[in-house]
Amino acid sequence: MVRALESLQRGEILIPHEEEYQPVMAVRNTLLQASLSELRDAGYYERYARNIDPAILRELSSNLAPSWVSIDLADAHYQACDEMSLSTEELHGLGQAVGVRVRQTSIVVADNRTSNAPVDVWTIIGHLHRVWKRVYQGGSVQITRLGPRDELIELRGHTLYRHAYYRFASLAAITAAHEAVGARIELNRIVRYDVMTHEIVYHLAWA
Repeated sequence: MVRALESLQRGEILIPHEEEYQPVMAVRNTLLQASLSELRDAGYYERYARNIDPAILRELSSNLAPSWVSIDLADAHYQACDEMSLSTEELHGLGQAVGVRVRQTSIVVADNRTSNAPVDVWTIIGHLHRVWKRVYQGGSVQITRLGPRDELIELRGHTLYRHAYYRFASLAAITAAHEAVGARIELNRIVRYDVMTHEIVYHLAWA
């Protein structure tokens, strides 16, 4: 796995990691509300609710504004999701559904194209990168071009990645952001996740 990652990293770094950054301290509530909505639609909400402190659940449920939510509140939400002990197939399914829901919100750029011509993701990669600043307070993202339609995304300072549910949901959201600008994703996977630092590397490729 390490050798494979080293091979993948021999690309062109388009957006490097920030030299100085703080761990993520807050996330947009839109992200959590998309997750809660999908849990309800998929029939997992009661199972989820049994795993979370009632006071925290009331706070999550009553705050519907697209405001900032503390990392502690987000951590409690995704911990409760993890404690449902969902299968890999269930996690994939929920992650994809959350990604579609997130795509329909202001988190990702809207698809305003008027033609079906292939999109050059690299021309708008700066915009996609700025999305992170609108969703997270803190953390760092590095984007590497491996080939004409091949990308590596490395994230640091995101402690929520300790949760398997969040890792799948995040991959789905990243995929949705690319699809929103017309990219037809052919590969999306986790290349590496470091359980000590919570750094994660995603690999995406599109047609």
